[in-house]
Amino acid sequence: MKNLAVAVLAGALFLGAAADASAQILSLTARGGLFAPIGDYDEAQGEADEILRDREGQFTFGGAINLNPPLSPFALRLNADYVTGSTLSREGVTGGAENEGDAETLYIAGDLILTPLPRIIVLQPFVAVGAGYRHTEFNVENIPSVTDGDLVGHLGLGFDARLGGFGLVAEVADYIARGGDAGPSIEHDLFLTAGVKIPIF
Repeated sequence: MKNLAVAVLAGALFLGAAADASAQILSLTARGGLFAPIGDYDEAQGEADEILRDREGQFTFGGAINLNPPLSPFALRLNADYVTGSTLSREGVTGGAENEGDAETLYIAGDLILTPLPRIIVLQPFVAVGAGYRHTEFNVENIPSVTDGDLVGHLGLGFDARLGGFGLVAEVADYIARGGDAGPSIEHDLFLTAGVKIPIF
């Protein structure tokens, strides 16, 4: 009897997961949160060699397109996050005073979404693993606007809560970039976000 109960429970979890996957093959996520970088940015490239970006928390917003193939052990996600208002400082420029400005950064990544644990009532834990690109535009007083780009790795840990046809999503994610000679060897850009998942198909 005990073995039968375990088998029935396992079958119910499997069927529930299959039904859930088929119910939301394609969805969109809109989210917002906080950008909390760790460490110091290295120097920008090219014309911005003497511009350093001050690492401080800022508001971020973004979104994702989610593809969840039926009966697949993983899902796919195209992810984007945008940060504006990061402070820039200009130091050490010959004959120039310190100036401050802004930086705007766009992060784009493709992720595999893994669900190593079954859905717990309405909560589904997940792990995101992927890679992408970080593009930053620097705007500093008395200095022409310049851009900087880096390849990044992307790791995330979160959960989504199913509420009817919609879902609530919370995630902690890290964009990881290789640093330059003037800064740390590895840069970490942390994101704490929450949002709404909207089913499309």
